[in-house]
Amino acid sequence: MAAQGWADDAILRAIEWVEAAGGAVGPLCFEATAGERGAFAGRPIAAGEVLLSVPRARLITGDRVAATPPGRFVSEHLDLAAHPQVLLALFLVHATRTRDPAWTPYTDTLPAAMPHHPLFFADADLARLRGTMCHDLLVARRERLEVEWDRLRRGAPGLADLEWGEWAFARTLVASRAFALSPDRVPTLVPLADLLNHAPAPEATWNLLDATGSVQVRADVDVAGGAEVRDTYGAKSNGRLLLHYGFVLPDNPVEDCVIDLGDAGAYLLRPSATAPEVQQMLARLAALPEGRERLARACRERLARLPESVDAPAESENGRNVLVVRDVERRVLRWWDERLANAASLPTVDSGNPNVADAH
Repeated sequence: MAAQGWADDAILRAIEWVEAAGGAVGPLCFEATAGERGAFAGRPIAAGEVLLSVPRARLITGDRVAATPPGRFVSEHLDLAAHPQVLLALFLVHATRTRDPAWTPYTDTLPAAMPHHPLFFADADLARLRGTMCHDLLVARRERLEVEWDRLRRGAPGLADLEWGEWAFARTLVASRAFALSPDRVPTLVPLADLLNHAPAPEATWNLLDATGSVQVRADVDVAGGAEVRDTYGAKSNGRLLLHYGFVLPDNPVEDCVIDLGDAGAYLLRPSATAPEVQQMLARLAALPEGRERLARACRERLARLPESVDAPAESENGRNVLVVRDVERRVLRWWDERLANAASLPTVDSGNPNVADAH
């Protein structure tokens, strides 16, 4: 879709709000395609151009709510590993509930619903997901969020009326939109920058400017006028893209599947015998009694949970995305099943090699 040089009212207000704090929006237009917003080149863009600068004053980090009563409750009662994203979700809950004018230019740009995220799937689409890595990780994530929600509404000041859907939505927004800013990879919400879509080979990248504390998005390549400008969310398989963001890529070059061997840990499988991460995994397996045999049994069990066909064609976008995820996992599992059945097809790795690091 070619850029038209326009943006909806919420985006225009957000641009003015960012620029009022010293930020800058360069040759970008923000538009909707198929109901989803994206960033497009309003004119031809040269590699190296600054496309967007969001100042520190417009960045949202957990410390904005850490000193509030709910924020202090989180520090005292919830899992430390989840604190930054929990605090950001609390920020969104408060800003949305109160319509805080200091932040409505940002919160008004957020989606009102996330129907393509598996946490909010209809029962039929969720049923198709069963047996996949994405489903197992989704169940674990839902359980964690339910524990957080229960503790917050039972103990956090002002949140006794917190609804499950409200909390799940805020946490999913944060998980899908926060940037891990260096040097400490602190989860941060970055207005306008979170409207760029994902591509394995992006047109732009972002970085944190240490001198000013602002986030800058810069073009990596020349971009034709009207073309979409995307960044990358990382090298993620379709299962992970669906789990975290609610979409898949038809030609995604990354394929993987997680296998859980219980007390022996979880293993990330990719269809490669020479990749460094596969060497690391094989070293871990070599240190386990019957390690490869255990992995082979786990692969066969997972394949049995991924039938070739479904009861009816997938009519919804969500259903079609699930089938893409299932096909990828089936290919990866078959690749490993075939090679584990023939030990000579996989390299031998010395489990005592100090140069082989644990990937997990």
